[in-house]
Amino acid sequence: MTSATNPSPAYLNQLDAETGRRMETAQAPASPYAGAAAKLAAAVEAQVDALAADLNDVVHTLHGDPETAYEEHRSAAFLVELLRRHGIKAELGVHGLPTAIRAEIGSASAPLDAGTDSEPAIAILSEYDALPEVGHACGHNVIAATGAGAFIALAKTLEENPEAFPGRVVFLGTPAEEGHSGKEVMARNGAFDDVDAAIMVHPYAMDLAEQVWLGRRLLTVTFSGVAAHASAQPFMGRNALDAASLAYSAIGLLRQQLPPVDRVHAIITEGGQRPSVIPEKAVMKLYARSKYPETLKDLSSRLEDIARGAALMTGTGVSIDWDEHPPSLPVLRRAVADEFAAAGGPVDVARYFD
Repeated sequence: MTSATNPSPAYLNQLDAETGRRMETAQAPASPYAGAAAKLAAAVEAQVDALAADLNDVVHTLHGDPETAYEEHRSAAFLVELLRRHGIKAELGVHGLPTAIRAEIGSASAPLDAGTDSEPAIAILSEYDALPEVGHACGHNVIAATGAGAFIALAKTLEENPEAFPGRVVFLGTPAEEGHSGKEVMARNGAFDDVDAAIMVHPYAMDLAEQVWLGRRLLTVTFSGVAAHASAQPFMGRNALDAASLAYSAIGLLRQQLPPVDRVHAIITEGGQRPSVIPEKAVMKLYARSKYPETLKDLSSRLEDIARGAALMTGTGVSIDWDEHPPSLPVLRRAVADEFAAAGGPVDVARYFD
């Protein structure tokens, strides 16, 4: 028995070194907005400090009891109870999802129509789903704490000074970020119709104003063949696993011609039951990623061609099923960069592929 070789960290070490040099000289992009007045910022920070015990409890409780996408019932209930304990009316099971949360604070006279020139409305988001098997390895328990903490701190500030800031702040607990798109479901059910902007943070190894996220689509390819005895009458079969194997190999060859911003990950989740029977069904799951909508569209087309070509070569049928969720894009990066810089830390504006 042999063991897998250890991948070299040379590239990551080089990337970290280059990032460090960039952060020493990088200038955060200027924002046209002055941000909160110093007195208001200090008042909010004091409220956050007072919430330290509660927020630590959120981090550790969710970490110790991870729940995957659309199953975050205990996590969502825990956050709702936290909000209610601080005197905030919170709703659970909103915008089409039983584990989504909504709460609001601010001026009762604030307009419900986003984009107006009067009092603004901003949404603060919290995620709280975990990864299958490994739990909160992506830190959504931290996202839950930061979003809820910011919202409660603003609510406390407004209690002490009803004129502290105009407009409304909406708290949205957004389920199913890992491998799904709860925000998309919520958006289709009106969650963002009455807000002008939405903001959240994600834990990372350093402060970044913009991470170069790759748009992602999920693809399921199902090959349908004809079962036959692999020894007695193999010529009477049509091997679905052969089709999946050809497609997997073709994706590997395609990578030679992909631009640096593209990624394809594929696995074969079903490929037969017994070696003695030619598989009549094989299933592939794929992630297609790219930086731009145009290149993601092109990559998607290439993958469809591969699937159809593999089916043609093996005499099998093929079903190509894309997920229905569009990719998400970052916003408000310049204003966020200014806030990071004001907090005293170096800010890298982007990382990877820029």
